[in-house]
This record gives sequence, structure tokens and C-alpha cells, in this order.
Amino acid sequence: RVLAPGGCLLIRDLMRPANRAELERLVELHAADATPYQRRLFADSLGAALTPAELESLARNAGIEGAEVVVDSDRHMSLQRRV
Repeated sequence: RVLAPGGCLLIRDLMRPANRAELERLVELHAADATPYQRRLFADSLGAALTPAELESLARNAGIEGAEVVVDSDRHMSLQRRV
């Protein structure tokens, strides 16, 4: 309702890893110098994130047309629609 017709859309978020081993690898890689509490928060955030398929389904159910899910990094994805 707030996007003008033909407007650009970008939603970027964390992406849930495929399995526990991948989640632990990402935490070790990206939060190696963090405190145990920070590492747990990061792991919890990754575990609570959507998968690309779930984000795609949510966009479709919300009526967002012409948007695509792009995996931007080992832990981020974007839903975007270009003009």
C-alpha cells in the first residue's frame, strides 16, 4: 500500500542456514571474536530467519509481483523488484 506503482522494492534480511552444521560454521566465521552472548544472539537470529523459498512464498502471498529473491552472501538474501 505504500509503494508507488512501478516503485523499487528492496528487503534485505538474514537467511536461515540449511542445517545446524552450517549455522555453527557461519557463527564461527562471522562472530569468532564476539562474546558467547553475542554469538548466541547471532546464532538465534540465523535460526529464526526465513529461507529463500519462504521469503518468495510470503512475497507471492502478499501480492508482490515481479520480485525476485537474491542470495547476497553466505548469510543474507534480498527480495527486490527493479523498475
